[in-house]
Parts: sequence; C-alpha cells; structure tokens
Amino acid sequence: MGSLTGAVGPLVVAMTRFFELPLSRAALPVVFDTAGYFAGTLLTSFFWRLDLARLILSLSSLFLVVTLTGIVGLHQHFALLLGLLFVLGLMSGFFSVGIDALFSEIYHRQRARFLTLSHLFFGIGAFSGPLVVVAVMSLSDGAWHLFYLVMGLLSLPLAWNFPRIRDRRLWRSGSDTGRRERPRRIREPMGSMPFWFFMAIMFLVLGMEVTFISWTPLYLTEVRRIPETIASYCISIFWLALIFGRMVFYRFSARIHLTATLTGGSLGTALFMGCVFVPRDRVLPMVFAAAAGLLYSALYPNVLAAGAGFYPRQVGFVTGAVSTSGAVGCIFFPWVMGPITEWVGLMNSVYMIPVMGLVMAAATVPLYFFNMTKGDVQ
Repeated sequence: MGSLTGAVGPLVVAMTRFFELPLSRAALPVVFDTAGYFAGTLLTSFFWRLDLARLILSLSSLFLVVTLTGIVGLHQHFALLLGLLFVLGLMSGFFSVGIDALFSEIYHRQRARFLTLSHLFFGIGAFSGPLVVVAVMSLSDGAWHLFYLVMGLLSLPLAWNFPRIRDRRLWRSGSDTGRRERPRRIREPMGSMPFWFFMAIMFLVLGMEVTFISWTPLYLTEVRRIPETIASYCISIFWLALIFGRMVFYRFSARIHLTATLTGGSLGTALFMGCVFVPRDRVLPMVFAAAAGLLYSALYPNVLAAGAGFYPRQVGFVTGAVSTSGAVGCIFFPWVMGPITEWVGLMNSVYMIPVMGLVMAAATVPLYFFNMTKGDVQ
C-alpha cells in the first residue's frame, strides 16, 4: 500500500507524458484510484466484523495481485487503465481499513502506538515507491507500467498467507458485531459533533498528502526545471522523514497529547509544504520536504486513534468512516487542482496545499472542548 501511494507523483508525470494529457486531465489516474479507495473504505465501514477480518484481508489481497498484473497488459488503453486503477483503489480500501480496524480492536489499550507502528511500515513502502519507479523506468527505457508488475509480485505473499492465519482473537465478536445493535451503533457517532470534526480533519489530512505527492514533482519539473530524478527524490525524502517521525511517535506515544499533536503537526506541515515551492535551487525543497514529512507523520494514525478512542464500541464503523472521509479528500483536492491550475497557473495553484494545512489546524481546535486528553483516546 505504501509503495503504491508513494509512487503516485512520479507515475502521474510518466502517465501525463505517455498519454499526452493536458494539465486539466493529469490528475484523472489519481482521481479514479482514490474513487475506488473511497468505495472500499465505505463498504468496509458498514460490513466490518472482527470475525470476518481474515476473509476480508484474504480476498482483497488476492484481487490486489490480479489487478496489479492486469494493468501491465492493458496499460496502453487509457480508459481501461482508469478502470483498473479504480479496482486497485477498491481493493486497497478494503485492505487498509481492514488492517486499521483489526489493530484498533485487538490492541485497543495501545491503539495509537500500534497504529503508528502499522503506518510506520506504510511509510517505508511510500519512501521506496518513487525509488522503485525511477529504477524500473531507468532499466526498461521508461516502461512505467512495469512498476505495477513488480508490486504484483511483491504482493503475492499477502494473498498466500492471510488465509492461513489462525489467531483465536479473530474468531470472537468485535466491537461492531451484532446485526440488531449495528444500526444504533452507527447512529450514535453520526449524531455526535466530534465524529464530524474527525471526518473533516481526515478529509484534509489525506487530501493534502495526495495533492502534495501528486503535484510537487510536476511543479518542480515544469516550473523549476528540476530533473525528474531529483523531483522524485524530494518525495522519497518526504516519506523517509515520515518514517523517522513515526518511529519517534511510536516510542513516545504514551506521553503525547493527541489533540495538541494534531494541531502542531498541521501548522508545521502547512508551513514547510509551502516552503517547498519557494526556493529555486535543488537542495532546499528537499530540506523543507523532510521537515514537512517529519511533522506530518503523526497526523493520520493519531486521527484514527483519537476517533476509535472516543467511540470504543464503534471502532470498525468509525475507522472506516473516517478513512472514507480521507478518501473523499484524496478525490476532491487533486481533481480540483486541475481546473485551478488551468485558471491561475501551476506556479500559484500549489499554494492551495499549505492553505489546506491551516484549515486543518483550525478544525482541531474544537476537539479541546470535547475533553480530548491523551487518557481519553488511548
């Protein structure tokens, strides 16, 4: 999952040139992928049960392998490629929310710590993604589609091993089981104000991330005339800093105040993401991308941990719903960047990214009034 996400930026540049897409359509592969992810997270939020975890993870990983290898054979047809990217996002949504909900339920007393650990490995994959794209394209004379073949081969162990899990905890009822009680348990968070603030924050968290990793390489190569390899390394450095940040938060997760971390991380991420687009040399964008990745690292797992901690009896639904909100952000912001770029130019449109971070920081402020201390949410 991490490698596929981290490779979005370099792949968008490669697809744009391969299909000769105008800027207004350059984000379509990202939009279709995230639309599928949205559908997957939404479906998982309603149907998640702990005793179905093995089935959900097994099927999603199997179809993930099939879709990745299918892209290799059909990559020359843009419409078919968009359809396969939708299916890829759908399977990714099932898989990602399933893993997050599984960790939140099994490790409910230390969910912030273990969600951070899970997304630490996501960051490792995201860091390696752009490097793998560059390596594959360098060795195959620009054949970007072979990246998906590599990912399909690496995903084979998932499809093989998940059906073989024999953990007793997967056979007991989870927090969202019970068909008669589920409608009431879904209505409870939806009628609560904190739930909608978590939704809004995740909408901005993932929207800002996907927009940054998608449009930054395009901005650096087209506006600043930086070589593609260096632009790709900028995104890799962002993910490398994110990995280090999550290692730190994993170590000290029991000592932090989740809401304060969300506010400070949002402000710092907005500042340094904005600074990436200012300098004209090749080094400073990497420095600012590293600072942004370090501060951004705490946002996603801590939003999930805070939401699950606030609604401990609706972990699966809240995890899926909040992730779905993030998927909407992934669809909306890259899509709206196309028309905005056509209107104001690429040099100016990228500054919408730090503005999103400032709005996100403002959205965390009401959480202080809901008694969101670290003891309440972990």
